[in-house]
Amino acid sequence: MASSPSVCELWEDNLLCPISPRQSAVISKLESIVRDANRMSVPASNLDSVDKSASFEQSCIPLESFLCLEKQSKLRTFADEPHFVSLENKLELCKRLSDITSQLLDYLLYLKKMYEFAISKTSYVHSTCGELLDQEKELVIVVEAIREQLSYFHELDNLSRKLSSPSILTLDESLIPALSRLNDCSNFFQAHSNYEESAYFLGRLKELEDNILVFIKNHVVDCIQKACKQALPATGENLSSGDNVFTLFYAKFQATSQRIKSLASVIEEKSLSHPEYMTYIEDCHEAFFRARETLIVPVLTAAIDEMVTQHGKSYCLLTKNTCQMLVHICKDEFTLYSQFFTKPSGLLIEFLESLCAQLYNTLRPIIIHINHLETLSELCCIVKQEVIEDFTITQGNELVPFGRTMGQLLEDVQERLVYRTNVYVQENIVHYSPAPGDLAYPEKLSMMESIAECVVSTQSPLTRSDSLSSITSTFSDISFHTRAEAFSESRMRVKSRSPADIHGMWYPTVRRTIMCLTKLYRSLDRPTFLGLAQDVVGACLKSLQNAAAGICKQKTPTDGYLFSIKHLLILREQIAPFKIECTVREVEIDFSKIQTAAFNLMTNSKDIFSLRSTNGFLHFLFEVPTAPQIIDHVFDPQKIVDSQIREACEKLISISVNDFLAPAIPYLELLRRCSKVSNNLCPPEPSSINQALTEMKENLMPAISSVKRAMSIYLANPDTENILFKPMKKSCITQLEELRRLILMTYDREKVLEIDLSKLNVIDILD
Repeated sequence: MASSPSVCELWEDNLLCPISPRQSAVISKLESIVRDANRMSVPASNLDSVDKSASFEQSCIPLESFLCLEKQSKLRTFADEPHFVSLENKLELCKRLSDITSQLLDYLLYLKKMYEFAISKTSYVHSTCGELLDQEKELVIVVEAIREQLSYFHELDNLSRKLSSPSILTLDESLIPALSRLNDCSNFFQAHSNYEESAYFLGRLKELEDNILVFIKNHVVDCIQKACKQALPATGENLSSGDNVFTLFYAKFQATSQRIKSLASVIEEKSLSHPEYMTYIEDCHEAFFRARETLIVPVLTAAIDEMVTQHGKSYCLLTKNTCQMLVHICKDEFTLYSQFFTKPSGLLIEFLESLCAQLYNTLRPIIIHINHLETLSELCCIVKQEVIEDFTITQGNELVPFGRTMGQLLEDVQERLVYRTNVYVQENIVHYSPAPGDLAYPEKLSMMESIAECVVSTQSPLTRSDSLSSITSTFSDISFHTRAEAFSESRMRVKSRSPADIHGMWYPTVRRTIMCLTKLYRSLDRPTFLGLAQDVVGACLKSLQNAAAGICKQKTPTDGYLFSIKHLLILREQIAPFKIECTVREVEIDFSKIQTAAFNLMTNSKDIFSLRSTNGFLHFLFEVPTAPQIIDHVFDPQKIVDSQIREACEKLISISVNDFLAPAIPYLELLRRCSKVSNNLCPPEPSSINQALTEMKENLMPAISSVKRAMSIYLANPDTENILFKPMKKSCITQLEELRRLILMTYDREKVLEIDLSKLNVIDILD
């Protein structure tokens, strides 16, 4: 059975607070007394009915027992009175203990209330302290923010003292951080313009910044000028163009580049956000380029003059070497500028253009006095391909000014080339006066033919391929593979019996024309070349017409036309690679009708006021059109050459056929007239026709052989000869058939039998 809790435990459980050792001893003593009293007075049955787990108040039940004992003691007489007295004493003691206990409970309740009050006060103090700590943190943050903003106000004086030191630019490496702090202060006051003194501080910071930037600018300019003075040679020392001089100018000048670049970058960065500072960096750039001009221009001028003297009339080599030197200088100047400054400048382009102008001003007077077409053409190729394309297009932007200057020089060379070409065409093609040997056809060709026959035993005969290879080796500037493959292959397959097409045997104007086109083709732009090529080809055609007319007078018309055909074929073949295919339209205003009408009016001036139908003024009004006529002339060199070839071939065929049928032609014309109804002419006698046919057949073979021989000498190409002979043969057969038909129509049967018509069968001779 579990023991019942003690009084002290019940006391502590109910009052929720510990008791002192003294209180515990007193309670234990009281508990033992009560336990003894219960054993003596309370029955066992009553003791068993007591709840062992009762509360402290229930533990005071023995007091009632004591009251019962008191009542019983009064009703009965105890034999032993001292024991009764002892019980009474104990009863009094219990009463006093009960009162003390009540007082203790009251005190304990008061202590509990005081404890709860203290707990509430402590919690309030704790919460109040937490709020105070939070307020303290907020105040610290506000104070820091105020202190940070106040630092911008205080920074002005610090920066003023720091930046006012004259040695800060050269000795203090904290200049750039100080300027950065000054910039931060300016940005702060601009962002907080609502502050009362923001405008004042902004003004002072701006003034301080201006002073510092001016100070930096002056320092940079001074450093550049000092570097220039250090690089200049001593007084009285002559400048030369040696490599050591250029190295000296660049090495000494860039000694202070790093320090200048760090300071100049400050101004460059400020100028990006504040355009008013752009003038400062421009002053630095001007000082830099002024110093470079002082150093480089005299040496460059001396170097160019030295090269001009050294190369003399070797204009191509002079142009190459001077351009290469200038390219190196432009690259070095661009690199040197990047070592001093970080941002690009328009003054750099102007400075490089001024250096290029030194070369341009030297070369242009030389170029505009060159008269030789080949030299001008070579200069065009050098400037366009080796200078502009190789240097400026394939390399960086530092050569853009050089490319523009060389472009102007190229235009000058091309303009001079066009001018000299026009002069050359007029002097050597249009107004060419042929020498007797130039018109010695076919003697020249016959002589070459005999020479070829002499060497045929030791060498292979000259062929068209030999001729073309000679042309290709002479005019190697043009690619001949652009001609039509069929035309070229047929020409290469057919062997010539004569060196008639060797370019040395060409008429001089044709040779000069091809040479001129060759030089122009690679030197000029396409539109300019086409326009000039048409003039050159037109002049060549006129010269060929004049030469053919001279040969016709000196020799025979056959020689003249074969000469034209030969050289026109050569010209067409040689201009094919140039692709002169454009058509030029020229507009001409025709005033001829107006001029004729005005002339008639002046001739009939007396009839101006006549009232008859012969009134001159009325005739003038009706004759004159409303406006001058506009005539379009279309020029296509290829078509013009083809038309002239066709015209020359037609005339050659006509003349050759007339030579073949010379005895019969008069009778053919007479019979044509007799066949007309309106004519009453008598036909010729059959005997005369027979005689003419006999002479024709006898002379036909020699005439054909003569023409074929001439074509062989001039054209030296069986294909071309066959092409020309076929229409001759066809025309002969056609005219003889017509003669046969006219004879049968004109004469009666008896006279027809007198004429030997079998002589008209000449097909076997023509074949």
